[in-house]
Parts: sequence; structure tokens; C-alpha cells
Amino acid sequence: MKPTEAIRAHLIARGESVRRVHLATGLQRLTIKLFMDGGTVKSDTLDTLCEYLGITVNIPPLPTEPSPA
Repeated sequence: MKPTEAIRAHLIARGESVRRVHLATGLQRLTIKLFMDGGTVKSDTLDTLCEYLGITVNIPPLPTEPSPA
């Protein structure tokens, strides 16, 4: 599942209304509606939605290469 799909599914599973998300986040209602209907949004909108939903992204650290001898 893609991150945007997971965020969308989380919103829907919580029963979040467009109005409730709009009031809590300040995002435009049309933007939220389009996203919930499968559309794309800008990364700052995703950041706001993740913050609202309490979603964090954990990226594992890159492996370190051994020092040359």
C-alpha cells in the first residue's frame, strides 16, 4: 500500500468528515474531498494530514560503509 493510500484509508476508517478535517487543519474542503476521493495533493498537505492523524514516518538509517584500511 502506498503512503497516500494508507493516509486516505486511515481518514476513512476513522469516519472523518471533510468538514471536521477542514476545521481541525485549516486545509481547504475541496482539497480534502479530492484527496479522499482518490486524488493527489501536495506534500505539505500530506504533512498536515499526517500531523492531524498522528501518523509518523520512520525511515531506517542508511547502512554505514566500513572505512577503507
